[in-house]
Amino acid sequence: GYSDGDDGLALKVSQGHYHSVNDDIGEQVKLVGEGEKKISLFRLFCVCMWTMGVTFGFNAEFVLGTPMFVSLGMSHLLTSFAWLAGPLSGLFVQPIVGAISDRYQGRWGRRRVFIIVGALIASVGLICFANPQWIAELVGQDDNNTIMIGFALVSLWVLNIGLNMMQGPGWALVLDICPVSQQKAGNSMVSTLSALSGILTNLLGFVNLVEFLPFFEDNAHALLYIGVIVVLLTLIPTVLAGNEKRYVPPPTSDSAPAPGFFKELKSFFTDMTPAVIRLVIVMFFAFGCFSPFQFYFTDYFGEEVYDGNATAPEYATSYEDYQTGVRMGSLG
Repeated sequence: GYSDGDDGLALKVSQGHYHSVNDDIGEQVKLVGEGEKKISLFRLFCVCMWTMGVTFGFNAEFVLGTPMFVSLGMSHLLTSFAWLAGPLSGLFVQPIVGAISDRYQGRWGRRRVFIIVGALIASVGLICFANPQWIAELVGQDDNNTIMIGFALVSLWVLNIGLNMMQGPGWALVLDICPVSQQKAGNSMVSTLSALSGILTNLLGFVNLVEFLPFFEDNAHALLYIGVIVVLLTLIPTVLAGNEKRYVPPPTSDSAPAPGFFKELKSFFTDMTPAVIRLVIVMFFAFGCFSPFQFYFTDYFGEEVYDGNATAPEYATSYEDYQTGVRMGSLG
């Protein structure tokens, strides 16, 4: 799920410069330095806008995911396994993408290519997640809920992989672009834009969107397609404002060869400082407590507060009550 984590880089401050954790094995990458020219507030705002698309995508799946799976006939027990897509994809995607982007030498810099690819993958995931019936129609079994659940699960994985692929390099881009004196401002900007996007997502989840956008089948379709627009629109200023320099790896001697990819990836976990380890433990338990609320709150409102039924016929009163409860739960 959503996490304000890094991309596996585990940066640390040393004499006013940011270095990678691989300093002890000979690879030292200077990201920002003292005396570097400050960037404008407007450029900082643009560089950080990627987080609005990421947060909107995560919040949209949290608001709609469980109601969608339950309406297709999946039990609440199995939906808990479906939600493993978020943490598992984050566990593997962010460190791997972080390690690859650290070494990437493309003309667009180290981060933006991965943010762009992640945004495109996330957009595909949002569209497919909104249309689980597509694969069932393709194989000529329109009423086969098992096929639709399978397609929705695959779509959820695609969505989370794309969002995590954006999130890690996005945080690193902010650190790369901002001089040391603006690191706190960059973190504050990301947090503020993320919070605003979260509020926007939940407010739109509450609104009966089909009254204003009648060309959508239901509120779920409308919110997920709006998510595609937000992800792509917020990508543009980040790509334009985050004009990184092309990365040139430092020269290495025969006595100190550059570390291999898997060795570097391993160091992301083994070289964590005690402070970082404590932070990881705190976040582990915090998200363990928050996740049940995050994943089931809208479904709880639909079933328990409004006494609705997600599997009732589409125009039945109990089905309408469930959908009203989901919308009201979005405000939580």
